Amino acid sequence: MAVPCKKTGDNRNYGVQQAMKGRLVSDDGDGAVEKEWPSIDLGYPQYVYTVSGWIQVVEVASYTAKPALHVIVVPHSHQDVGWRETVDACFSSHAKSTLSNMVTKLEEHRKWKFIWAETAFLSRWYDGASDTEKQSLKRYNQEIMFDDNFLALPIPLDVKPTSSWSVDPFGHSPTMAYLLKGAGIDKMVIQRVHYAIKRHLAQSQKLEFIWRQSWDVHGSSDILCHMMPFLTYAVLYSCGPDPHICCQFDFYKDKCFRGSKVIKSEPVTDNNIKKLAWALWEQYQKKAQLYNSNVLLVPHGDDFRYDTMQEWDKQLGNMEKIMAFMNADKDMNIKIEFGTITDYFRTLEVDRKQHSKSENSVMQNHILIGDFFPYNDRDDQYWTGFYSSRPLYKFMARTLQARLRMAEIFYTLTLGHLLKSHNNNHLLLQLDSKLADLQQARHAQATFMHHDGITGTSKKDVTKDYASLLQKALSTVEELLKLLLAITVPQEEDSLKSHIKMAQEWPVATAPPVFTVANITTSMVLVTNPLTSTWVYAVKMQIADPRLRIFTLDGKQVKQQVNPVFNWKLEVSQIAFELVFEAEMPPLSVKSFRLMSVQQASKEYASLTILNLDHNVFGSGSPFKSVKSVEESFDIENSFLKATFSSCKGTLQHVMRRSDDQSSKVEIKFLMYGTGSWTNPFKDKSGAYIFLPDGPAKEQDIKYPPMVVLKGPIMWSVLTVLPGVLHEVTLYNVSGSLDAGVHVKNLVNLADSQWDNKELVMRLVSDIHSPNDDVCVDLNGFQLNRKRWQAGRLIQGNFHPVNTMAYIEDGHQMRLTLLMDQAHGLATLNSGWLEVILDRRLMQDDWRGLGEGVTDNVPTPSSFIILLEKHTKPGLKTYIGSPCRPSLLAHLLSEHLSNPPAVATLDLPAESKSPLKFDRQYLLPSTFPCTLHLVNLRALALDKEEQTQSVRGASALMILHQAGIDCGITEIYTKCDLKQTVDVKGFQDIRISRMVQTSLTATVEAKEISPGDVNVPDMELRVYKINFS
Repeated sequence: MAVPCKKTGDNRNYGVQQAMKGRLVSDDGDGAVEKEWPSIDLGYPQYVYTVSGWIQVVEVASYTAKPALHVIVVPHSHQDVGWRETVDACFSSHAKSTLSNMVTKLEEHRKWKFIWAETAFLSRWYDGASDTEKQSLKRYNQEIMFDDNFLALPIPLDVKPTSSWSVDPFGHSPTMAYLLKGAGIDKMVIQRVHYAIKRHLAQSQKLEFIWRQSWDVHGSSDILCHMMPFLTYAVLYSCGPDPHICCQFDFYKDKCFRGSKVIKSEPVTDNNIKKLAWALWEQYQKKAQLYNSNVLLVPHGDDFRYDTMQEWDKQLGNMEKIMAFMNADKDMNIKIEFGTITDYFRTLEVDRKQHSKSENSVMQNHILIGDFFPYNDRDDQYWTGFYSSRPLYKFMARTLQARLRMAEIFYTLTLGHLLKSHNNNHLLLQLDSKLADLQQARHAQATFMHHDGITGTSKKDVTKDYASLLQKALSTVEELLKLLLAITVPQEEDSLKSHIKMAQEWPVATAPPVFTVANITTSMVLVTNPLTSTWVYAVKMQIADPRLRIFTLDGKQVKQQVNPVFNWKLEVSQIAFELVFEAEMPPLSVKSFRLMSVQQASKEYASLTILNLDHNVFGSGSPFKSVKSVEESFDIENSFLKATFSSCKGTLQHVMRRSDDQSSKVEIKFLMYGTGSWTNPFKDKSGAYIFLPDGPAKEQDIKYPPMVVLKGPIMWSVLTVLPGVLHEVTLYNVSGSLDAGVHVKNLVNLADSQWDNKELVMRLVSDIHSPNDDVCVDLNGFQLNRKRWQAGRLIQGNFHPVNTMAYIEDGHQMRLTLLMDQAHGLATLNSGWLEVILDRRLMQDDWRGLGEGVTDNVPTPSSFIILLEKHTKPGLKTYIGSPCRPSLLAHLLSEHLSNPPAVATLDLPAESKSPLKFDRQYLLPSTFPCTLHLVNLRALALDKEEQTQSVRGASALMILHQAGIDCGITEIYTKCDLKQTVDVKGFQDIRISRMVQTSLTATVEAKEISPGDVNVPDMELRVYKINFS
């Protein structure tokens, strides 16, 4: 099915050319970070050894003193929410005392200032703080910054942050800048950026710039960004370019080093204050040369600092003495004070207005577009390994995200539905009591999003603690889903919940999820569609009896297929079978099916072809028929595609589109990277953070691996046993968009010692050659970014973090898109290639503070969809910095991968007097536009009468994202509406009394709008507060 992108009366244009009309970058990509790379000097001093091995590469050889330099010293303490200690241990050991010390010391010293970033710890501290501590915090209203966890303040402070402090994430995405701006934050500070980019920008005083989105034609999402110039945010890298000088001002440490020379840090006295003051003055002046203003930001802190009273006194007491001396010395002509990030930006704005002809001084900054990945702090040691470290927990977090979204949306709509009905107070109050469960699950998800959680860069015991936190949240959410399903089913809902079981559960935190096996007592199957569009699913479950079949409630048998269940060795399970059936699901709906045993069931059994196996995988009495084959190549197909495989290699080789009979090479290969730098004198190896391959990936010696081909009415699949991975490729036949893709599933296990210091990669080798070896990769699942091969960054520096999709396209018509269900590191190392790292097992630390390798590998599933699409507008000009946009089909399939259906089984009790009678429950009777994604519909607390406990109403936050798509690819194969506006009054049986647009954190109300005319601009996120009556 082909649809136009632009309907009559619709003034939207999703194309690249329209996105560039605002001249946000010139036609050759000026302003794009990616364009800067060829001119960036990547040189790193060789054979220069320091005690730490790290060298300060941003140097200031000479300086001209800036008169009346205004220095803002910002005390801070970075405290990881889990890293080398668990979240609980870190709070108890450091955060709790730091925050308590903060309110005490700021009460005693009114000129001292302090900033805090970790809102998770702040919330926990506040819950246990004394009334006096709470009042002190409110009174002094110290600055709370946003770091990794994008949250509204979880405590009742009258604070609306306008500045962001993000100094430890390992690279920076413009998506985060966009989210901050939408939350009312228009200024930000970042730190971990490639040393060569810092040096490059410092040379032209462009370390402060306007960060713009590539698709933003009006600059409405612009944010002022301050990039810190030196290696880290620690004291010795903060005051200026010379660490051996700056370290003397870390008064809580007694010494530091310069090579083998010991440099002592001494308290400030009358005898040394002048010497120390002039040394610090020179560092400030040197650092000021890197910026184009007379205002200087100087952080003063490090990891887990200020957790003792002694450190507060030593650090800020000594600094206060030096600052008083320098402020009084007219020869220095300098002003120094403690401040916050907001103080710095406020002072900077005053300075700009005084020294600029333009009143709109912020716009005098350089404009940059793009991301700051990959990060590198030393030579060839790129922080691209963490993109793929501990992938099971990346998948677990994505699963929780999907289930939590589904639960929140269905919870809110069920709440709204019950409010309209009479005599439902008991159910409303029951739901209201579950709101805390949603909040706790949300908190668990946010905690794991910390930059040492989702990255897989924490210690083993901390990783297990994170996994336990996620698993507990998953269990909580699924219990709530069961309750919601029970309420949705119009039959004795209180008694049904205990009989509902999810078809797939996660019983062990450190292992992948498993299917529950439905038996003859299971009478119903409930399928939930979390999408806002109609979708045809191939629903999978496991059954104990191969004669069980799916029927509609009126007795019609649906299209389905029964497959054997295989293990790693292609051994067949004797206790479980896979049942796959077609289900066309209305948007946001629950649909019920009967599960019944039949006698004549042979037509649904898959037929099997066995290759490269000497023995028969089936025993006597098996319902499946199989034949052996010795063919060198074979095909699987559906009405859209034909995929060709090699029995020698065991993998996909070509894909043909039936719509135009065009065949393209798409070969899947599995390769291994070893580890060990071959370009620098340190000879370091890969670790949790760093990817340091010992050369190109090596192909595995694979010839004629064991294979099984399954063919049936729903799907044709190829299973192959390869070293370290059970590999499955499937084509579906369910009359929907799923049929248009090649579905790949890998179950990877690198737990064996043969994988020590190895990284397993899946590579697609195609004949689709991008003109400049460009690849478009997603950023946080929100937008796509164009990246180009940079030879100077070697193999490891050309990997990118990808969460949902990437694509390459040639200069003619063809595009190859790889969609994925979890985060991976991805690269295009040669023309026509796309490769992802599936898992990595590293035996050593990589010197970034973790102190151990990554050896706790566990079996990990990962799913992909390969799309071959043809552009109707070949030859469209692209360049560095031009936006990338997915096809509408890629967007829809990506939403499906990220938000799979929930499947549950229901065992009706034997004493039940009547069978289940409902067929389906619509929560959204009409579809949303295909490009409009319902990110969430999050309920707020019920409004209850205190005396009677009767319910008066409820409210919720609706979060919408309008995806930008490429109109040149028109095949989608599903029902699709591309209208610009949506009527949210269309939610089933829900009355909306008021709707207000808010900031992204819902802390600021913007304007009231009509629920019947919600219009979200292209690419934008919008949040609305809805009142139900």
